[in-house]
Amino acid sequence: KGMVRVGTDTTRLLGGLFPVLLMALSLNKFLAFQQVPGMMVALLSDVIATKTSFILITNALLLVVGLWMDIGSAILILSPILQPLAQAQGLDPVHFGIMMTVNLEIGYLTPPMGLNIIVAMTAFRESFGFVCRSVVPFLLLMVIALAIVSFWPALSLFLLK
Repeated sequence: KGMVRVGTDTTRLLGGLFPVLLMALSLNKFLAFQQVPGMMVALLSDVIATKTSFILITNALLLVVGLWMDIGSAILILSPILQPLAQAQGLDPVHFGIMMTVNLEIGYLTPPMGLNIIVAMTAFRESFGFVCRSVVPFLLLMVIALAIVSFWPALSLFLLK
């Protein structure tokens, strides 16, 4: 009886996940076929003058995306577009991946749109206001950690060396 429930729950989860994965992979193939990442690198190389400005703009973009999309979908859709831009600016791919993940997680937790807020409300049976107030100190710490990770790549890459 328990195995049937686990199988049913897994099927429901995968049934919701596979269409997103299919669309993200299709979009990635289309963008690669149309050479969109290369065109964006050429276009934005003129607009974004420094590595610092690229990091700040990308952090802001990813924080906003994290408010509206789940992390897995955002990574699947945005990585093929942003990674060539990051490499053109001289960012290590692992460092950029860590930056993306931290950014999206902050967005995922940020009130009022962050989806983790709704999950926490349900899990802890608390009000929206209480959960939002409770999350603010952690958000501040996460933003500080993001700044450190973004501008001190050696911290996120030391295990690789």
